Amino acid sequence: MTEEEFAIRSAEIALENDLVKIGIPALATVLTAFAGSISAFLIARLKHRFEEKKEAKKAKLDAYREVIELVNSYSSALNKYFALKRSCKGNIPSDSKLALNESEIHFLNEQSKFALGLALLGLYGESEAQHALREYEDLTLDLLHSMNSVSDEEFDRKSAAIADARLAFIDSLSKPYALTEEK
Repeated sequence: MTEEEFAIRSAEIALENDLVKIGIPALATVLTAFAGSISAFLIARLKHRFEEKKEAKKAKLDAYREVIELVNSYSSALNKYFALKRSCKGNIPSDSKLALNESEIHFLNEQSKFALGLALLGLYGESEAQHALREYEDLTLDLLHSMNSVSDEEFDRKSAAIADARLAFIDSLSKPYALTEEK
């Protein structure tokens, strides 16, 4: 090997040595930065998904609270109307007519809001709770329409069925959040 070839070969070795000294750390730095950016992206994506799920769950729970408030208002108005109507027993004194009419208007107003509760349950895919709420409404309307012709015993039986239907609705709504499985 000539001196010139030796110098070229030495320069090549020095260049390869410099590439190894500079290139591998540079490549490691690039790969570390790439891995860091990928992990940061994945963490941000997971956090965003978690926040979306959290917000969706909060919205669903808020809707459930609203439905329960609507059902409570409906029940309260219904109970007040039933109590006033039953206290009159067909004979409506003139001083009770206004209270009865106001109670009936309040009940009809709450009944119109009740449909919102059914719609919210449908929106969130709660068909079991929606079915239970419809059953509750059907029982209340049945008693309402037959109120003048039922005996006290029949009224009490239907009132108990209404109370059971309301509890069944609450149970069906809370079932997805139960801590233990039914056996």
